[in-house]
Amino acid sequence: MKIGYRKDLDGLRGISIIAVLIYHFFPKALPGGFIGVDVFFSLSGFLITSIILNDIEHGNFSLSSFYSRRIKRLFPALLAVLIVSLITGSSVLTLTEWKRLCKHVIGGATFLSNFLTVSESGYFDAKSERNPLLHLWSLAIEEQFYLIWPAVILLAIRFKIHPMIVAVSLCMLSFLVNLKLSNLAQKNSRRLDQGSQDLALKQVKKDSLSANLVAALGLILIVFGVFYIDRTKVFPGYLALLPTVGTCLVLYTNQPSYVGILLGNPIFRYIGMISYPLYLWHWIVLVFAKNLKSVLTVKDLGFAILISVLLSVATFELVEKPIRKSEKKWLAGVLLLVLAIAGSLGAYFYLAPVKSTATADGAYVTPEEIKTEYERYWKILDYRYFSSPRRVVVFGDSQGYDLFSALMCDTRVGVKIFQSDNFCSGFFDV
Repeated sequence: MKIGYRKDLDGLRGISIIAVLIYHFFPKALPGGFIGVDVFFSLSGFLITSIILNDIEHGNFSLSSFYSRRIKRLFPALLAVLIVSLITGSSVLTLTEWKRLCKHVIGGATFLSNFLTVSESGYFDAKSERNPLLHLWSLAIEEQFYLIWPAVILLAIRFKIHPMIVAVSLCMLSFLVNLKLSNLAQKNSRRLDQGSQDLALKQVKKDSLSANLVAALGLILIVFGVFYIDRTKVFPGYLALLPTVGTCLVLYTNQPSYVGILLGNPIFRYIGMISYPLYLWHWIVLVFAKNLKSVLTVKDLGFAILISVLLSVATFELVEKPIRKSEKKWLAGVLLLVLAIAGSLGAYFYLAPVKSTATADGAYVTPEEIKTEYERYWKILDYRYFSSPRRVVVFGDSQGYDLFSALMCDTRVGVKIFQSDNFCSGFFDV
């Protein structure tokens, strides 16, 4: 199996990360933009499977070499994000948020973020919006896939079972689990399904006309998905077929086509090349921006996107490319050691004792933090309404709870909160 560079795949990565960014920064503009992550999964499943089978066919596959390349590909940008998160978080986060960040640094360093996120809350929960490392759940799945999939293929070949049979079986099993446990499958089971679909498509012959039509259909399915799917619909479920099958249909085209020309243009390609660091940077920039300013304007969001892009370009050009091109065999070991140190720092700060006040729900807040929140919200409120004792009802999510905590500090205000588990959708159309 001969594989080569395909410009259209980098272009598809570019479109996918653009969809994810629009969804996170302007969610109403592209309600299904989060399915760009499923496109990433399908693409990497295809590429990794192709690499493994190609190396096996030529008799030069080794697990050590495979994992060394994966480490050099993924660890540099991840390390930069973890270190910057720890440094920045120590200055701008409350103690409760800082402790949670440290816990997720541990999850990011051990590639268990998906299980950690599921144990705490859902991807769309309001509290998750304040977690700078929430998005590492997908990277955790990526690494878990890399650990499991090569062994599955090697075992299939050793016992003289065609990889196609294993792939189709896992594809069907994974999809059934997805339908049964769709609320958990988003973070735990759909990856093998996509890798298996990609392997299955490799076996299908095609001609230029059918490939052109199929690729166009695939792109249409993806574009339809980012506009049709939203957080109110059951996902992944059957709707996961839109991004995954759509991506597989684009992958099916391995020859010149109109879709290939569109996706292979230089702009989409370069965005695709920096898509990995851009995915890592954009979310922590957005979360830290929200911590520095309660309400972000369109100008603020645009500036945050610009910062994310600049950080991504710098990471790609100055960190990722030199390390990936390096032939030094010890480099992977050093990266693994540095990641272990970063995880250890997260554990140290997470377990470090602090002097603080425990609230009723077990969160720890220092008196200084209470005073800071109190002063921050009083800048927003109109003083004339509180010249005499008043009763206030707060409707809101996690930020509404912050306002509630601030008002509790003032004896002039009698306050009660009604908190939503999923933004403010239970009360307002926001």
